[in-house]
Amino acid sequence: MPKSPSSEPLEAISDLLCPQGKKSLCEEGKRLLKHFAITRPADISFLKPDDIVDLRSSGFAGISEWDAFPSHVSTCKNCRES
Repeated sequence: MPKSPSSEPLEAISDLLCPQGKKSLCEEGKRLLKHFAITRPADISFLKPDDIVDLRSSGFAGISEWDAFPSHVSTCKNCRES
């Protein structure tokens, strides 16, 4: 049986959702993404790499665990386009 995203290591989740060359995340960005995965396992199964790139997924807007992630990424100089 495949592992759920919340049971995968932090790096595996960010690598899965952040295609190489699209976006790199600092440790805090990775931690926030992992927190979203752990607290919202059903929701993260619908998350696509494009949601990480554009950070404006209306399907997740208003979910505090998600909103913390794009809020951080959009202001963090270390979470940037590669």
